[in-house]
Amino acid sequence: MKIVIIEDEKPAREKLKRFIAQYQPQAQVIGELVSVAQVVEWFQDNPTPELVFADIELLDGNVFNAFEQMPRLNCPVIFTTSYDQFWMEAFQGNGIEYLLKPFAYERFTTAWDKYQTLQQNFSPDYQQMLQEIHQQLSNTQKNYKQRLTVKTKHGIYFLDITEVVYLKAEQGVVFAITQDQKRHLLPINTLTQIEHLLNPKQFYRINRSEIVHLRFIDHLEPYTKDSMAIILTHSLGNLISSQSRTSGLKQWLDSL
Repeated sequence: MKIVIIEDEKPAREKLKRFIAQYQPQAQVIGELVSVAQVVEWFQDNPTPELVFADIELLDGNVFNAFEQMPRLNCPVIFTTSYDQFWMEAFQGNGIEYLLKPFAYERFTTAWDKYQTLQQNFSPDYQQMLQEIHQQLSNTQKNYKQRLTVKTKHGIYFLDITEVVYLKAEQGVVFAITQDQKRHLLPINTLTQIEHLLNPKQFYRINRSEIVHLRFIDHLEPYTKDSMAIILTHSLGNLISSQSRTSGLKQWLDSL
């Protein structure tokens, strides 16, 4: 069995290779790719593997950018990522499983078991199989946060999600910043704790410490070669996207 690993962090690649060797000693990792450019070039010059393990945020952008440049990726993908907001894009991009880092060996084996089950029960036309999975996911309704709970020494109050311009993490705490530029302390420590509870059509994580609300984006301006300044409405200031998130930000805005 031939496998390709798309992952820009060496420890994560080594972990995957250990898990693969433990679960399927006969499997052969025929490619280790770390960038969008490498992914596109490799798949142009090599035969399609039987399975791909892919991180989402790579050295030079988002792995979905690579997949868009391929005529057809006719093999299943198990995504491994620290971000949980890409699950819909993952299943549009041949994904059959979505492993959130850090994941244990038991979670890895569950994903591989799913691959084997699909392989045994579906025809070799993975595209049809994946379209069916995606259709099922598209029909699933998810309830997202409509208001945030803010705890203070005077009690608890609720903040309507439509009032939040962006969320910001700093020094182990998270604030919701509203139109009046007030900072509301939330009872969480990281953005990851709330990220998956926000509607991905309305909110996007632009860097490690900030999630912006689409409603309050006026326009984008170039900031550096690989980052953008996000100009907010009503003179609320601007935010800066990280290099690793800029490509995904543009793709997010284009998809809305």
